[in-house]
Amino acid sequence: MLAAGHTADSVIVFVTRYSGERYAFVGDLTRQLDGIRHRLEQRWLMRKFADKDPASVREGLLRMISLDNLIHIVPAHDLAAYDGHLTPVVSS
Repeated sequence: MLAAGHTADSVIVFVTRYSGERYAFVGDLTRQLDGIRHRLEQRWLMRKFADKDPASVREGLLRMISLDNLIHIVPAHDLAAYDGHLTPVVSS
């Protein structure tokens, strides 16, 4: 799914594991999971300089907020969003 707004050609990647767990890797749509849980946009200055189209970012954020209880949302810059969900691959 396109995630227009923050950077050109940004996307949200949806993944379903064999276990049925579903994930949405939202990249920079929001920097932290709090952006979803507390409906927080980036600060005004960051929106002004970082978001190509703030209205599209807001729209994408609201779409992800509506899915919060249905899917694990994983922002790119929030390590806590990965806790307990993803197991590292160890090569031998």
